[in-house]
Amino acid sequence: MITLVCALSLVSAIVALLKGGRAVSADRALIFAAVSVLGCVAVWLYLKWAGRAGFSGLVIAEQQQWFMDAVLSAAVLVGFGFAWWLEQSARYAWAVYADPVKMTKVGPNLLMEISLPANWPGRVERLKWALLRHLAGLPVRPAIFMRSLVS
Repeated sequence: MITLVCALSLVSAIVALLKGGRAVSADRALIFAAVSVLGCVAVWLYLKWAGRAGFSGLVIAEQQQWFMDAVLSAAVLVGFGFAWWLEQSARYAWAVYADPVKMTKVGPNLLMEISLPANWPGRVERLKWALLRHLAGLPVRPAIFMRSLVS
C-alpha cells in the first residue's frame, strides 16, 4: 500500500511539474505541518515515557515509528517553509514548483525499518539483501534499516 502511495505521489509531482507547477497555500500548509510535528513528537514522548515503566517490544516499535513520523513531518514543514519564503520573496513565481520538487525527492523512496532479535547476527545481512532483490522491481527506491531490538 505504501508503495502505491509513493508511486502515485511521484507521478502526481511529475505531472504538476510538466503542467507548470502546483499552487499551494503555504501558510495553511505550514500550520498543518507544525501541528503534525507537535502531535508526532507528543505521542513519541509519551511512548518514550510509557516504555520506561516496563520493557515492551511493541511500545519500542511504536515509539520508533512515531519518531520517524515526526522527522518526516519536520521535513515537510521545512519544505512548506521554503515555499512560503518563495511566495513572500521576489521569486514568488517559483513557489508553484516547491511542492512538486519536494515530492519528487520524497516520493521515489520506500523506507522500511525492521527490528530483529539480537540472536540473528549472521542472518541480518542475508535477509536485507534478499528483501532488496525482491523489491528491485518496484517503481520506488527501497531503503531498509535493520537493527537488533534487544542487545
